[in-house]
Amino acid sequence: MVLATLLFVAACFDIKKGEIPNLLIIIGLLSGGVFAFARDTFVLSFISSVVVGLMLIMILFFSANKSGLGGADIKLFIIISLFLNLTSVLVCILLSCIGQLLLFFFWRARKKSCKSGPFVPVMFISTIIICFLL
Repeated sequence: MVLATLLFVAACFDIKKGEIPNLLIIIGLLSGGVFAFARDTFVLSFISSVVVGLMLIMILFFSANKSGLGGADIKLFIIISLFLNLTSVLVCILLSCIGQLLLFFFWRARKKSCKSGPFVPVMFISTIIICFLL
C-alpha cells in the first residue's frame, strides 16, 4: 500500500510537472528500507536495488537516445526493488517498457509529437499489476 501510494503521487507529479521531487524519493527510500528490514530481507533487498540501479544506469549510459529514461525513473525502480523481489522488479521493468512503447505507438498513430510521455504512470500501473499477480 505504501509503494502504491508513493508511485501514485510520483505519477501525478510526473504528469503535471515532468519531474519527481527529491523529498518523495527520500521518503520512498526510507520507507522501502524500513519495509525490507521488517521483513528480514534488508540485505537481499539492498543487493537487488544495487543490481537494478546498475543495470538501468548501464542501459541509460549505453543507449543512443539519452532522453527516454530519466534519473528519477531509475531511483523509483530502486525504490520498487526495496519492496519487491528481483524477479518481480525485472518483470515490472519489462511491463513498463512495453506499456510505454504501446503509448508511444498510440500517440504516433494520433499524429501527436514523437516525444515520449511521462514514464512513471506506466511504472505505477505495471507495479500494481505485478503486485496483484505475484
